[in-house]
Order: sequence, then structure tokens, then C-alpha cells
Amino acid sequence: MKTAFKLLLVSTTLLLAACSSNKETAEVPQKGNSFNISHRNQDANSPVAAACSLAGGSLQLSRQLDGSSVGMCQMANGRRCMQGALLSGACS
Repeated sequence: MKTAFKLLLVSTTLLLAACSSNKETAEVPQKGNSFNISHRNQDANSPVAAACSLAGGSLQLSRQLDGSSVGMCQMANGRRCMQGALLSGACS
């Protein structure tokens, strides 16, 4: 009887230890938010900023799925244009 109880106790302990949470699977902390994204791409004297303001929009940074930031021109009607498309005239 004592042997069966000890075996049950050891197996239960091993099972609980195997099912415990691991710090490696914990959620990764967020690396960027609106407070620490640099706004170095929003130079007011750039040709992109001038073209965006002439089109009636404002320059904003857009976060991509890979974590990078891309400069976009946010129009008053809600349309968003990439900087390259705005300069080439493909978006107005």
C-alpha cells in the first residue's frame, strides 16, 4: 500500500512538473508603440512632404507587419498613398 502511494505521489509530481509553464513560451514584450517610433522620415522640407500637403494630406508613419515603418500620405478622404506613388503621380 505504501509503495503504491509513493508511486502515485511521484508520478503526480512528475506530471505536474511536465505541465508547468515555461518562460520561453511567454508573450514577447512589445518593442514599439506610438511613443518610441522615431519620426525621422517626416521631414517637413522634403519633396514628399510638399507633394503630400499639396494633395491635401499629411505625412504619417505606417507600421508594417514585419515591424518596419513606412512613410504614408494620409489624405483627407481617408485614402493613403505611399511616398513613391505620391512622387510618381500614381496617387493623387
